[in-house]
Amino acid sequence: MKTNVFLIYPCNSSRWPLLPNSVLALMNPLTKAGFSPKIIDTAVDDYSAFDYRDAICIGISALTDPSILKGVEVARFIRKHYPEIPIVWGGHHATVLFEQTIQSPFVDIVCRHEGELTFPELVKQLASQQSIDDVLGITWKDKQGNVIHNLDRELVEIDSVDLYPYHLLNLSKYPVIHERFPYQSSRGCPYRCRFCSFDVLKKWRAKNPKKMVDELEWIIEAFHPKDVEMADDNFFVSSERVGAFCEEVMARGLSFKWAGNCRFDYFAEYKDDFIERLKSSGCYLLCFGGESGSDRILNYLNKKLTRQQIVESVKKAKYHHLQIQISFMSGFPGETQEDIQSTLSLIDEIQRVYPSTEINGFFIYTPYPGSALFDEIRRLGFQPPETLEEWGRFDPNLEHSTRTTPWISKKNRKSLETIASMIRFEFLLKKYKEMSVHQKKAWFYDSYALIKLFDLFILFFRVSYQFRWKRKWFYLPLEWEIWTYLRDHFLKRV
Repeated sequence: MKTNVFLIYPCNSSRWPLLPNSVLALMNPLTKAGFSPKIIDTAVDDYSAFDYRDAICIGISALTDPSILKGVEVARFIRKHYPEIPIVWGGHHATVLFEQTIQSPFVDIVCRHEGELTFPELVKQLASQQSIDDVLGITWKDKQGNVIHNLDRELVEIDSVDLYPYHLLNLSKYPVIHERFPYQSSRGCPYRCRFCSFDVLKKWRAKNPKKMVDELEWIIEAFHPKDVEMADDNFFVSSERVGAFCEEVMARGLSFKWAGNCRFDYFAEYKDDFIERLKSSGCYLLCFGGESGSDRILNYLNKKLTRQQIVESVKKAKYHHLQIQISFMSGFPGETQEDIQSTLSLIDEIQRVYPSTEINGFFIYTPYPGSALFDEIRRLGFQPPETLEEWGRFDPNLEHSTRTTPWISKKNRKSLETIASMIRFEFLLKKYKEMSVHQKKAWFYDSYALIKLFDLFILFFRVSYQFRWKRKWFYLPLEWEIWTYLRDHFLKRV
């Protein structure tokens, strides 16, 4: 019986590749089931150089972004040279749009939701040439092309998920592991923010504190990262779990820095001793989604948050000398100029209260499938892509038009884009100063000359930022259009 399974990860940047966690999560379950999985990260591997003749199937994981196009490219190659091999798509995009995804000629099966249980069972049935009628959690096409939706599968209890087998990767291709190491201690989130596209996996499940510290202790000893990123949607759902985690870290005498995502309504209620416990365990940075300075918009988004809680949290973070990072959004239906000004005034207030606060961005809302707002946005004129390939060409980071926000005039859209570019520039500048030489070389094609040129180049935009922000003048932004073009075409993921 065949045992080879190829897992394709098309989501990475070749200049600074991140760990391919979505497919790495499948390695242990497949290995335990007796199969021989192989990860092909298209950012660091040449997919066309592999021999797929003995493959049971090909698995492709993609987000709702241009990684879909790379995934389709690989699937087209497989279909042409190995037409008998089933092509299975998984990941967030395939889950929220499984009915559309299965229509692609380059998709035979969709693995919905998480794959740790579903995918090994599917592979077992395919390897033994048995029926897949009873495999929970898949959508598939039979030989006549009929689409069949099998019943859903229960979500994975993450406490049963083993540490990913990082040693199976060529880690020399992932220098990120020595900078900020991503670690996931929970999945899901109990909140229902209307713009969030991850609603399909909202049930919150978490690892227990002892298991977390066991795994992190191994990671620290193996890779010696500068810090650890708790890559959870909402790390602080249970303050009891977080407190126990901190106590376990301190009890073992471990010393490492970590950062995580938090909510302002949580943090505003935390007692001083709890925050000090966070710091004592190594927490040096908390990231928050502020979204808007307007209580009206926060209510519209079902954020369960107030402007006052944001301000109170910032003051508390300053008191405890804890670094915080905040992101904002704009461009929502019904948002007024007054709402936007409320957000800008809140940013100014935050900077006055705690100047070292990092404003991660002022992002223009993009309609993503799976969010509660998506159907409302369609009624307002947004025309979403209609095929898998069209979604691959849908890159909101390059959408400098009203296509994704038809309720906003071109003039106001340009103003929002200027604000977004300026705030993101300031954040990038801070991060750039913190980068190691190795990271800078990765971004600038291994060229010290380009690094020095960029150092001079940004001085002009720093002056422009200060002039425009002080006056809140965001029109006729020729220099920021130039910056945006350069960012989109040369810096990409910033």
